[in-house]
Amino acid sequence: MKTKRIVKLSILSLVGVILIGAAVQVVSDIKSDVHLQPIDEAAALYTPEVASYWVSQMGI
Repeated sequence: MKTKRIVKLSILSLVGVILIGAAVQVVSDIKSDVHLQPIDEAAALYTPEVASYWVSQMGI
């Protein structure tokens, strides 16, 4: 049981790091780009709903 919990926590932390990196990338894109429409589409990809969808797809 402990091994499963450790695996779940490590996968969750990995997903968290990936999502944080993606959010940082979106923010840096917003700062460097003046076109609003593509930024809105890119920011829509990194909502909490999308993150929870991928976590549920991974079966965590």
